[in-house]
Amino acid sequence: MTGNLRMLGILLPLIGLTIGILARTLLARFLGPKWRFYDFLPPFLTVGTELLAQSADIQGTWAFGIIGVCVLALAYAAFLAVDHHEILFGHYFRVVWRLYLLISFVWFAFMLFWLLMK
Repeated sequence: MTGNLRMLGILLPLIGLTIGILARTLLARFLGPKWRFYDFLPPFLTVGTELLAQSADIQGTWAFGIIGVCVLALAYAAFLAVDHHEILFGHYFRVVWRLYLLISFVWFAFMLFWLLMK
């Protein structure tokens, strides 16, 4: 059972990347040039990380990643409000989503490296 979870946890981000490439090419005129194919990846990375963690009997890792993203999003909103005196929501949500991508990718890489070294 743990082997199946590990394999699914490793394959899920690749499936998400494939879906992102297909969705980007099919929906190019609706999404605009600011959205990239890797913007579809964070939910797949989060679920893949959780499956890898469950295969190693680690519970509840996704909550720490989400809390980290929320704290950094709040800090970025406060920075924009104080420094620029405005929050442009399109730009703000794109930056926060890509921050979520970065955090989920680092967490996935850490979990994968930890499982390979175990």
